[in-house]
Formats: sequence, C-alpha cells, structure tokens
Amino acid sequence: MRRWLGILLAVPVCASFAGLAGPAPADVAAGPRAFVSNEFSGDIAVIDVATDRIVGRVLVGPAGTARPRGLVLSPDGKTLFAAVTDASYGQNETGRRWQFIAALDIATSRITARYVCGSDPERMAVTPDGRRLYCSNEDASGASVLDVATGKVVATVPTGIEPEGVAVSPDGRWVYVTAETSNTITVINTRTNRAVKNFVVGARPRIVAFAPDGRRAYSTAETGGTLSVIDPARQRPVRTVALGTDSKPVGVAVAPDGRTVYVAGGRCNCVLAVDAASFKISTVVQRMGRRPWGVAVTADGKKIYTANGRSDDVTVIDAASLRVIRTIASVGRGPHTVVVAR
Repeated sequence: MRRWLGILLAVPVCASFAGLAGPAPADVAAGPRAFVSNEFSGDIAVIDVATDRIVGRVLVGPAGTARPRGLVLSPDGKTLFAAVTDASYGQNETGRRWQFIAALDIATSRITARYVCGSDPERMAVTPDGRRLYCSNEDASGASVLDVATGKVVATVPTGIEPEGVAVSPDGRWVYVTAETSNTITVINTRTNRAVKNFVVGARPRIVAFAPDGRRAYSTAETGGTLSVIDPARQRPVRTVALGTDSKPVGVAVAPDGRTVYVAGGRCNCVLAVDAASFKISTVVQRMGRRPWGVAVTADGKKIYTANGRSDDVTVIDAASLRVIRTIASVGRGPHTVVVAR
C-alpha cells in the first residue's frame, strides 16, 4: 500500500482529487440533498430534493480509475461516506491507488478525509453512535471495522465469499453483511466484532436493510429474484418474497414508517413496492430509467429515488401514487448508489 494513503489523511480540496463544480458551497448546503455516486465518471452528484435539480458535483478521482460506489450518511447527517475502489480491483493490490473511504462534509460538499478500510471496499454502514464504520471487502471475504475518530482498522471479520451489502441494526448491536457467491449473510456482534452466525438467503444477495424499528431486515437476491425477510431476534429468514426471475433486484430501502419496502429491479427496470404486512407487490415500470441499482426514500416518506446505472439518470417516484414524477438526466456515468440527507 502506498505510504500517502496512510490510515487517515485529511486532504485539501483540489482539482486533482476532489472539488465542486457548479454552485457555491453555501448554495449547495441549503435544504435536503440527495447524493448519487457515479461509478464510471468518478464523482458524486448533489441533487436538491425540493426541486429535483442537480446543484453540485463532487469530484472523487479520475473517471474510469476511481470508482465511487457505496454511500452512507453519518447518524448526525453531517458527513457522507463514499466507498471508493480502483478500476484495477481483482488484479495486483499494490497498484491500487484509489482504494479508501472518502468523507464528504455535507455543509460544504467538500471531501475532507480519506480512510483506509480494507481491500476493495464496496459498501459500508455506520453505527448509530457514529463511532464505527463497517465496510465490506469484496475481494477478501471479510469486513473491516474502522474507528472513525482514530482512522484505524480495529478488526477484520471473516464473511462469506464476495461480500457486498452492509447494514447496522437500529440499536447498533448487529451488523449484517451479504455475500454474493456463498449466498449468505454474516451476522457480526458489534460488542465483540466477531461473526456469530451465517445463514443462507437467496441466490446472489446484494443489499440488506433494517426496518426503522429493527424488528425486520430485508435482503435482495439478484439471481434468485427474491426478497428475504429476516427476523433479527432469531437471526434467520422467516419468509421469502418472490419478485420474479426477470426482476434482478439489487437496491432495497424501507419507508420511514416501516410499512413498505422498496426494491430496485435492475433487469425489469422497475421499482417493486412490497407491503411489509401483506407482502403484496406493486410495481412501478412507466418512465423508469435503465438498470436501477440504488434506491432511497426521503425522510418524510414522500419520494423515492433510484440510481439508474445504464441510462445515467435518476428516477423520482411519488410514494403515495407510485408514479414517476421526474427524471433527472445527466447525473453522471454509471449511477450506483443514492442516499438522501435530511
């Protein structure tokens, strides 16, 4: 690993690493914002939730080399963390310059620090107290545990093969990590940073999300075309919801009231809204972008956003009517993940 990466490096914003194109930082900071990582253009788009317009763009690194993918917000809403990996992943690790977690200050839309968080980080989650960050190391079958205050990796936990999705339970006690190749979820006890259980879910699980009350978790299975409903009290799936073999579900988000689970269907170019009580499915297909991978819902539960990886845009859906109300074009190349800040 190159020395300049270090364990934690605060960096000034400059054209060669991170910057802001567009409105001044004060304008960018005003009001709720959505953030979209663009895997192939090496940047993060900033969207004004009130107007659904792009109001800024944060450069992470060179397009085609630095690949921002997973995004997560700190519990206080002040920092956006972005998992960045090098385009050379899967090759010689020593040649990976762009492999870190970038910390973006929400108020200024500036990248203020980089954290080393294991090999090939793809997605991550932050504990409710904001002290620990867990990131999946896709090519190393493990999850790294980062102490945010010191910037040090304090533990590495073995997981299934090709880990991706990471979620922390609302009470901060458990971390779930999906593994695409072994079709498993690893349960990590945050008090000991040890894996306490592995259980099988659908084929090629991608993303996992907890309900706001922590009583359920939901995991998509891309190849299996299913949504696993998990009981955290028993640490096992209690139901499998068939979404269709042609749906290829990836992203998943739970409404703030916990009543609806939104799933991004990458192959069907749709959003599947699953009733958390009856498991009835309503499908949004009209005017959707191509290959929606990421999905997020606003804090008030009124709007849903999808990051569409093949049409380079974001679809905005009215949650009440389940109708597409807007397409935000030219978001970037390869939109991967979308999150909404309060």
